[in-house]
Amino acid sequence: MVKSLQSVVAGAVSATMEEMFFIEASSSDYLWSRVRVLEPCEGAVTMVFPRKLLTLAAAAIFGEDERIREQTLWDTLAEIVNTVAGRILGELLSEDRTFKLSVPESGTGWPSKSGDPEIYMTESGGFVVMTSGLEALGN
Repeated sequence: MVKSLQSVVAGAVSATMEEMFFIEASSSDYLWSRVRVLEPCEGAVTMVFPRKLLTLAAAAIFGEDERIREQTLWDTLAEIVNTVAGRILGELLSEDRTFKLSVPESGTGWPSKSGDPEIYMTESGGFVVMTSGLEALGN
């Protein structure tokens, strides 16, 4: 029987974490969203969340008792990436300069590379932020 590399890796990671550290680990599906910076430069801010962590974030906004629908996850992710991008640009630009962002684009899986990934951790899991084209604004 031929096993796929993905299933072999998942099995090895799961068994190692459970046997060595008594931690249950499983692969996750990822949801990502990106806003493109249109002005004053060309760039992007992309965020990637495991579905489980994004569901917790959505529940914090909309109430834990409410069942989180798929569209609610996408709306939450778009709001997060818009807010983070706005704050990044607000810090990098002087008060008299404006910026323009695109409407967020979103998808599942892992996004095409758009900057070096920075991993952030919460008590409930981690997420990734990638930026590109914004380096010159910090100078």
